[in-house]
Amino acid sequence: MKRHPLLQFVCLAKYLQNQVRGGPLLPKPVSPLLWRTIHGHNPKYGQTVGFTLKSHTCGELTAHNVGETVTLRGFLQYQRMGKFAVLRDSAGQTQIILREENTEMSKLLNQTPFESYVEVKGVVQQRPEDQYNKDMPTGEIEILADRYEVLSKVQRDLPFIIRSYNKPKENLRLQYRYLDLRHKELQRNLKLRSTVGKKMRDYLQDVEDFVEITTPTLSVNTPGLEDVSDEIRHCGAAILEKAMCAEGSSAHAFLISDGQAAVTKKIISAWESLAKREFNMNGPSVMYVKDNYELQGNLAKFLNLSSQRNLIEGLSGQKGDILVMAVGPTNSALSLLGKLRLLAADIMEAAGKEVRSNGSFNFLWVVDFPLFEFDDKLEKIVSLHHPFTLPKEGEAHLLYTDPLQAKSQHYDLVLNGSEIGGGSIRVHDPVMQRHIVEDILKLDAQSLNFFNEALASGTPPHGGIALGFDRLMEKICGSKSIRDVIAFPKSMEGRCLMSGAPGMITKEEEQLYHICIKPT
Repeated sequence: MKRHPLLQFVCLAKYLQNQVRGGPLLPKPVSPLLWRTIHGHNPKYGQTVGFTLKSHTCGELTAHNVGETVTLRGFLQYQRMGKFAVLRDSAGQTQIILREENTEMSKLLNQTPFESYVEVKGVVQQRPEDQYNKDMPTGEIEILADRYEVLSKVQRDLPFIIRSYNKPKENLRLQYRYLDLRHKELQRNLKLRSTVGKKMRDYLQDVEDFVEITTPTLSVNTPGLEDVSDEIRHCGAAILEKAMCAEGSSAHAFLISDGQAAVTKKIISAWESLAKREFNMNGPSVMYVKDNYELQGNLAKFLNLSSQRNLIEGLSGQKGDILVMAVGPTNSALSLLGKLRLLAADIMEAAGKEVRSNGSFNFLWVVDFPLFEFDDKLEKIVSLHHPFTLPKEGEAHLLYTDPLQAKSQHYDLVLNGSEIGGGSIRVHDPVMQRHIVEDILKLDAQSLNFFNEALASGTPPHGGIALGFDRLMEKICGSKSIRDVIAFPKSMEGRCLMSGAPGMITKEEEQLYHICIKPT
């Protein structure tokens, strides 16, 4: 029987009070493995460090780690005489000692402004007993540095230094909130907020049997195709060879296994109309694979036999398969074939062929995206992902010589042929960021001044990923559409068919929310 809502609220409040005050994350009894995973020897910091380039946080090393070689990353909290430093991250602080004979490292430390983000590699050693700092969890040890590297240098005088005393006035702290969030108490507040949010969800779902329903975030599918440009340049078909001569053109193809019976002339005609309507292309070349390594179709008779054989072998084609090829501007050809590939999968599944198995989960990372592309309509270079994506390692110089050749540190996660997530490693160098925005993309950088100021404040190398939860659930549930896993899905036009939203608002509502609607 469900509790009264007021009683539910009281129970939730008591539950949160117990949890936030240090109660266990999971009630016993549970699986011992699960308990150790969540309540291990170091539950405060979990397993996050295992997925980063540092070996430990700045708040966890103790006398038990003496003799270990460790790698720490954090903000330079303090340094004195180029020999002594304190490194800080969200977990705490660790003292760093430089060797007397390492003058180069000492010089670099002296030149590093406070709050720069640095990396230190060295050996954990015990402090002299009279130098223990009992106020620090790491107060019994220090790191004898073997390597010191500045990953992100503060490039201007900061409006304030991160200290637990003599804090600036609130208006200044709010203006530079990205710095203010480095204060320990604010980080503690944010962690507590996160904990409370999690505990609320845990309570409502695990205790009261609530179901959490979220609004959708749609994602797109990522095509995967075979580049057959080299073969088409000398295939014998004049119309294809001529198309390949145009600047920026290429040829790509995919194979529909055993698709001859399912892909009819009516379907091919529809594909040709789609190509003309959406991509301004004459259409894909659709050819059938015969049993003697030859192709059959309108264009096939113009292809020399060696090119036909090479195309079939390159795509591992067999009798009864269909080869779908597009020749033209690379972006248009790829986009067209990507769409046709998904339509072909739908056609084959409707014919009873299993193309995308609901019983297995096949994950794939897509990487090495171009950083930029040229937009023919805008007649300018645009970002393929967003303007804040970092170039691939070793290709930063291309930003200043040939930006269209630069690849990005952008990545997509694909499950069973559909994109379920994507993200990138971000630019943390303000000089590079300004060059991308102003010199390459030709954008007005005035609105991003605050952002470049933040980058110049010792921003660490960072990145992120956003997962499409709705798309993931579609795959887990084995549904045919993302709308099958959303409580109140919208139509393709973005309308709610249940309520008729969006709709017009009254004049009073326009005034209340300061909205001005111009007549069309």
